[in-house]
Amino acid sequence: MPAHSSQSATNWVADLVVGGLALLVAVALSTRADVRLKARRAGRRPPPAHEDREPWSQRILARGSVPLVFVAGVLINVPGAAYLIALKDIAAGDHSADVVVSQVVLFNLIMFLLAEIPLVGLLVAPERTGGLVARLDAWVSANSRQIAVVVSGAIGVFLVARGIVHAA
Repeated sequence: MPAHSSQSATNWVADLVVGGLALLVAVALSTRADVRLKARRAGRRPPPAHEDREPWSQRILARGSVPLVFVAGVLINVPGAAYLIALKDIAAGDHSADVVVSQVVLFNLIMFLLAEIPLVGLLVAPERTGGLVARLDAWVSANSRQIAVVVSGAIGVFLVARGIVHAA
């Protein structure tokens, strides 16, 4: 598609805007701007009463409902910005219908691994899966800020670079 067409202009502008926002999120998280904002707001209202509750993943696993765990995993993953951008890129690839369907199926299999793996684990070894999910939840909780900075930064750099390349 030529760089001067309306569709192409929308694509690279969208890449630059979403990429810039992702980089802004990465910078805000790495400088802990959200913590300062939360501290200012905390001075205006009482703290929530539910701070001592277990993590949501442990509460869901404690119920022992495999379908509930699967649905929670699916709801967490859809539809994020990365998901929508990937579907846009697949659609813009100018491939046959068979290739597009297989790309969407493969992308979703990869995208939902965080829901599919625990589902299979709960069916095969529920006790062991509960322990592994609890350990993973603790690790993610301890490293969530760094994970968010890296993911937001990587997505932002990729989209800004792609937007610049397509703008030329």
